[in-house]
Amino acid sequence: MKCALVTDSAAGFTAQEAKQLDITVLPLPFQVGQQVCWEGIDLDYQQMIASVDAGNVPIPTPVPRERLMSVFQALHDEGVTDVLVIHLAGGINSLGANVKACVSQLPGLTFHIFDTNTAGLPEQQYVRYALRLLEQGQPLAQIVARLTTMRDQSQTLMIVDRMSQLAQMGYISNGATVMGNKLRRLKTVLMFNQAGKITAVETKSRIKRANQAVCDRIIPWYDRFGARLRITVMTCGDETSRFARLGFFKEEFPLCQLSSAPMGPALAVYLGTDSIVVGCGPDYRQA
Repeated sequence: MKCALVTDSAAGFTAQEAKQLDITVLPLPFQVGQQVCWEGIDLDYQQMIASVDAGNVPIPTPVPRERLMSVFQALHDEGVTDVLVIHLAGGINSLGANVKACVSQLPGLTFHIFDTNTAGLPEQQYVRYALRLLEQGQPLAQIVARLTTMRDQSQTLMIVDRMSQLAQMGYISNGATVMGNKLRRLKTVLMFNQAGKITAVETKSRIKRANQAVCDRIIPWYDRFGARLRITVMTCGDETSRFARLGFFKEEFPLCQLSSAPMGPALAVYLGTDSIVVGCGPDYRQA
C-alpha cells in the first residue's frame, strides 16, 4: 500500500512545507472580477486586499472536478493506492463533496475523506496529526477514527466585525443574529458547529468583551487538557497585533501551548479582514 495525504490551501502550508512533508495541497479558487485566481498561486493576502480595495471582493468557487481528477490520476500513476483527504469545513466549501464525486471514477484508488469542520491553522493540526500517525504505521481507518476523536475534543472560535460577506454567501447558519448585527457595529463571536457550519454564538460591544467571551469558552477545554491544550491564533494585519493577542491567551492560559499564523486569503475572504480565528484542542503530538 502506498498512501498520499491531500489537503487544501486553507490549511496554510507553504509550498516548501508541503514539499518537505510530502503532502499534496489543492489550491482553492476564487472569482475575482472576470478572472479565477487560486490561493497560494496567484492570490495571496496582499493581492486579496488590493482586490477588495478595488471593489472586487473574491468569491469562493468550487474546485473543478476535472482538476481534482487530474491530481488524483497523477497520484495513481505514481503508484499511490490509498488517498487520505483532509479538507476544510464542508459547511463553507464544497471540496469534500466534489472529492466524493470523483471516487467512483477512480477505481484504482481507495479514498479516506475527513472533514475537519474548521479551516486555517486549526485545520493544519489535523494534517500534522495524520502525518504523525502514518509515520507510526497506523492503518488509515484507525487514523480517521483518531482524527474524529480529536475533532470531538476541539473547537474553533472567531471574532468578526461584519458578517455581510458570510450572510451573502449563505455560510452563517442562524440568520436572525446576522440581521440584528447588521443594524449595529458589534463584535460577533462565531464558532464552527458539528456540521461544519458557522454559527453566531453571541455579540459584544467591545473587542475586550469579545476576547473574554472566547476565553470563557476555552476554559472547559483548558480544565480538561491543561498542558496538552494547544491554542492557535490567526489574525490579519501585522505581527505585532498577532503576538499581542498570543500574549493575551498566554496570560489567561499559562500552561497551554500556543501557535500563531497570519490569516490566509481564503479565511480572510470568508470572515473579513478584521477577524480573529482561535482554535483550541489537544496538541497533535499528544492527542
